[in-house]
Amino acid sequence: DTLKDVANAAIKNRKHGCWSHELYPVWHSMMARCYKASHHKYKNYGLRGIFVCDEWHDVRNFIEDMSPRPTGLSLDRINNDGPYSKENCRWATAEQQARNSTKSKITDEVREKIISNYEKLKSPKKVAEMLCIQPYDVKNVMYRIKRLSFSPEEQHP
Repeated sequence: DTLKDVANAAIKNRKHGCWSHELYPVWHSMMARCYKASHHKYKNYGLRGIFVCDEWHDVRNFIEDMSPRPTGLSLDRINNDGPYSKENCRWATAEQQARNSTKSKITDEVREKIISNYEKLKSPKKVAEMLCIQPYDVKNVMYRIKRLSFSPEEQHP
């Protein structure tokens, strides 16, 4: 999808009066994070390949699937690397979202990739960019292995 497609979807949805629905700002922000390169969070969403399922490009479908929004909860993707879709989204607390962030989830497979790529590149930033993770995660894994003398198998948080 292009930015023009997203803008057209927003205009179409405004014509249907959905802009006044309590979930419209949630939908609009979700679309902007995934498709608007100038959005401050685009690098963590659209640039990582996170997208919105075709059905949810129409705000009415998003509202139908996600209503009602429980008080105090925000939209969360269950699989943090997956799309925004009915099957992959839920309303979650801030604590649930923190546990589900890219900063907190480093799988065994990613740990192995961090270790092997760090040995070649010697740069947390380059490894992080290659694996689409945060440089902090690379530094944390390598710190646990090298400074604390953990074996790769023992370095789980």
